[in-house]
Amino acid sequence: MASSHKRSNYGYKKQIGPNKWAIRVGVGYKADGKIRQIRKTVYGTEADADAAIRALKDEMGANPTMASGYTLDEFFNNRFIPDRSDLTKTTLDFHQNMWKHVPDAWKEGELKEQSHAAIQRWISSLAPGVAHHAMRTYRAVLRAAWYDDLLPKEPLQKPFRYPRSKKPKLQVWGVENILYVIEHLRGDSMYAIFLCMCGGGLRREEGIALDWEDITFEELPVIQPEKSDDDSDDNDGNDAEEEQAIVPVRYIARVKVFSAITDVEGEKGTKNDASYRIVTLGPTFANPLHNVAKSTGPVCMSRHKRRMSTSQVPKHWKHLFEEGKALDKVPFIPISRLRHTNSTLMRDAQVEDSVIADFHGHTDVQTDKRHYLAPTKATIDGAALTLEEYISAAC
Repeated sequence: MASSHKRSNYGYKKQIGPNKWAIRVGVGYKADGKIRQIRKTVYGTEADADAAIRALKDEMGANPTMASGYTLDEFFNNRFIPDRSDLTKTTLDFHQNMWKHVPDAWKEGELKEQSHAAIQRWISSLAPGVAHHAMRTYRAVLRAAWYDDLLPKEPLQKPFRYPRSKKPKLQVWGVENILYVIEHLRGDSMYAIFLCMCGGGLRREEGIALDWEDITFEELPVIQPEKSDDDSDDNDGNDAEEEQAIVPVRYIARVKVFSAITDVEGEKGTKNDASYRIVTLGPTFANPLHNVAKSTGPVCMSRHKRRMSTSQVPKHWKHLFEEGKALDKVPFIPISRLRHTNSTLMRDAQVEDSVIADFHGHTDVQTDKRHYLAPTKATIDGAALTLEEYISAAC
């Protein structure tokens, strides 16, 4: 609709939408000689806009200091943004958050910190993914005003509660899923990093940083199957070589975890001192890893014969679960959940908590319990059957 510009006896008004008016009232002068002005948005009829203009004029007349300084919007556009002349993503985010999420009444009113209750109501009205970003902008602007001596005290000192999104609980894989992936992912560029992360509990950034030089293999002693008396009677002594041949060679792998690669920092040391470690992969993971091992180079290599980047790895992993791809028969989990899968299966296998923490590079044994353990369906069913046995025994 076409906007309507009108000047009333007391100020200026402009229709900017159906039943929506932008008003401006000027009364007196600031210390720098400019007119004291306040802009507001009014919802209703033109008569409502006129009434709001008259009320605002009376309020400004009764309060000579009102609008004698900046409005929040004026400070943002005339001082805060010009001080950040480079158009970085952060500066663009500030623009977007101020325009879309900070209430009009705050922007058009006097530059000041709103009450804690008003800010909390505003935060609670925003979507979980938006609230933190919008508040970050509001906080940055007010702190800049405080640094410029335009606010009497440091703003926003009390904590606020932010809305939380209800994310579905991420699952982990059970043994059946893992064995399926070991069999069906063979030949893919993600095969080796999957074996290291799932079998060794590595973080994603640690797996990306791995080179083949970081992995050594040890052949386990061959255990011959015990012979029964019947076998001894039937054995004519000529099939020893055949018997020896059917015993598979079993390996364990030692994986040195000394570095990590992240989006922001590139290649760096691992997360903390406890994360510098050597993890061991059992034969289930070490044998197939030995079959694809190379002498040098990145463990996770793209088709262009370069180390996969931190953005390529999760994209390629997700692609594997599409219909017709290698892993379309197993439930999708993010690649980072392989570490959680390792932790959960170790716990199910009755491995001591302190050993699991050391295996994963944690200094606190509670970290795995709080963030990594996710009981599988088989574990839940087993717990129910254990309870059933206990109740039955008491009857």
